Amino acid sequence: MKNVMTKAYVSAQIKIEEFAKNNKGTIIEYVLIAAFSAAIMTTFKAEISGLVTDLITKVTAVGSL
Repeated sequence: MKNVMTKAYVSAQIKIEEFAKNNKGTIIEYVLIAAFSAAIMTTFKAEISGLVTDLITKVTAVGSL
């Protein structure tokens, strides 16, 4: 049983290492997109909150018709 678990662990580790080698650019792009999104959200939080609140109000009003 221990041997089966060890083989699965080693196999998963090898696959993760291969993915990291082959997709370094992709991973970096995801991190940059997340950071950029966070920066935009913090910069425009008040404006976005107002837009979302207005949208929810309008959708609720349309739904009650």
